[in-house]
Amino acid sequence: MKRFAWMAFSSAGLIVSVAMCFLYQARIGTDAEKASDPIVLAVWAAFAVIYSISLAILLVRMAHSGRQSGQS
Repeated sequence: MKRFAWMAFSSAGLIVSVAMCFLYQARIGTDAEKASDPIVLAVWAAFAVIYSISLAILLVRMAHSGRQSGQS
């Protein structure tokens, strides 16, 4: 179950990151490019920070539960 959660979490992050890349790429070369760039980059940066923190929490929980099962 832990492995499935890890794979689902990683896949979700990858899908959202690729979607953000396509969103940013779609803005390039349009008239809305200059106005929307800071917004797109801010959303992307916020996602990256939240995802990194969530990933760190998940890894710490997995390591902690691994130690507990090893002690039993």
